Amino acid sequence: PWTESENHDYGHQNTISPDIMNQLLLHKEKCKNQNLASPNVLIVDCRFKYEYEGGHIKNAININCKSDLEKSFFGSKSTTESLMKQKTIIIFTVNLAKKEASSYSILRGTDRHFNEEVYPALFYPEIYVLENGYSEFFKKYPEWCVGGYTKMNDMPQN
Repeated sequence: PWTESENHDYGHQNTISPDIMNQLLLHKEKCKNQNLASPNVLIVDCRFKYEYEGGHIKNAININCKSDLEKSFFGSKSTTESLMKQKTIIIFTVNLAKKEASSYSILRGTDRHFNEEVYPALFYPEIYVLENGYSEFFKKYPEWCVGGYTKMNDMPQN
């Protein structure tokens, strides 16, 4: 279900299509309803705060800068160990492929740095970029979203 993107905007990063993301969320919900173990999925929305507040995938967290990303995933040993034990699947979503690539690359690069001695072992082996970002996912699956879709150029004026 997961692919290495052939879209040059994503480089050689693992991607997940909106359709597969929908299937993953349906599977997670079905497991929860039947009291079965479900995959631990963490959706990281890397868009600007006003875009995230305008609408995002349910249960997504908003992390839109390098220091917060590194702090969230490598800031404490207990957090890293917890996410590792749960075999967390991390999915990045924004609307600009280059920014997605940046968040993905930061997490992957930091993970490789910390695991230099034991590479290819990683803390977070399953990280993905949502193909075509939140806007495409929202168009196809609004039922998984909170709010609507705020374009980057719809930034509130002070």
